[in-house]
Amino acid sequence: MHPLNRRRMDFSDIVASVDAVISKPGFGILSDCIANGKPLIYADRSDFREYPVLVNAVRRFLRHVHIPAGELYRGDLAESLNLIWDRPEPGESCPLGGERVAAGRIARMLADARVRGRKSRSGAHGPRAVRSRRRR
Repeated sequence: MHPLNRRRMDFSDIVASVDAVISKPGFGILSDCIANGKPLIYADRSDFREYPVLVNAVRRFLRHVHIPAGELYRGDLAESLNLIWDRPEPGESCPLGGERVAAGRIARMLADARVRGRKSRSGAHGPRAVRSRRRR
């Protein structure tokens, strides 16, 4: 185990290159762990309102071990590091490719907006307004 300089490497690349992650749960780290199939050793995050939602995702989608915050901050990691490899694989998988889904939805919204724009220009008053502008 060794620290990495986050200024020299992209965080997603760091997560992809490790065997397991030790962290407090957050949306970014969970996304990276799920996308890369990385086990997570996680500590309590009492200052974060969404903590129960995040722990639910940890339990559903990741091989995981909970470590008491005191052990984490003291650096007592040996037991958790030994336990993580014996944990079962998650029962569920999270579909990836959200960027393609988002891009498709945006493209459909833009296409719908163009169609609505054409309809509003060709409505009952649209052609007269266009013709009257052309005569000037």
